[in-house]
Amino acid sequence: MFTILFVQAVTVSILEGFRVHQTVSQSSKCILSPAGVGASYTNLIYRGLVIAMAVYQLLLCVDTLRQRLAAQLYVLILFGLLFVIFVGIQALIQNESLEEWMIELGCDDELAHSVAPPYEYAILAIVAACNLVFLACSIWLHGHFTWHYHGGLSPRHQLSPSSSSECISNKRLKKAAVSLSTLLALIKLDLFFCFSFAAQLSPSALLNYYTTTMEALLVGALGFVLFTIACYAIQQERPWVLGIMTVLAALSIVYFVFRLITIAQPRLTGQNPYRVSYYFLLYTQCTLKH
Repeated sequence: MFTILFVQAVTVSILEGFRVHQTVSQSSKCILSPAGVGASYTNLIYRGLVIAMAVYQLLLCVDTLRQRLAAQLYVLILFGLLFVIFVGIQALIQNESLEEWMIELGCDDELAHSVAPPYEYAILAIVAACNLVFLACSIWLHGHFTWHYHGGLSPRHQLSPSSSSECISNKRLKKAAVSLSTLLALIKLDLFFCFSFAAQLSPSALLNYYTTTMEALLVGALGFVLFTIACYAIQQERPWVLGIMTVLAALSIVYFVFRLITIAQPRLTGQNPYRVSYYFLLYTQCTLKH
């Protein structure tokens, strides 16, 4: 499992490195305006996010193999599926919008049409193939994972060997352990997409988004705060802290729904600041809401 995702991370990083070089070279030959700089910056952000997803999936795999939790294994498989969708949007949708934009920015046609080279489809094929093999390995190794979550229990609640069999037979404790392990795994998934959304909002000033750079910073900072609170509540068994986190998470859903509405509303092509990042932003927000 680790080897597959390691090869994926290295290969994707190399191929995306070629794309970054091409993007910088292409931008230097265009007549750049603030919008042009924003378009190039946005393209580089998504290149970086693809590399970050590959590395983050590798780190999640290490954590999963260390804890051997079935819930985290399922979330890791889900993250792989979301990774494939993300790369698919980049290869099949984003590049067409970026190509049109580059033509409008004064790039010559030959250079603009080279914005989607075979690298894009190679990255998509590699990510899809690696995650398919990873899925097969996960099914094969599923029996070695457990739903029980005892590693996060606070020291005062660690089970002694003599009481382990009694604890396992307790259905209420088993249900709580399953809930804790699932919640913690999903929080790790949300953390990445929260930072991803913040990164996608960072060129707000250049592209005239209906957001500000400060908002992007707040999204990333508050996402990290929620993650820290949730981990503390689960590991230290503080129900009241978990309750506060739940309220804050509900408020964040209200925010993401509001932003989803503002971004998804139809606009004229020439007046749409989200023309390149539109599908990525919708995809990220829908992932966070669920």
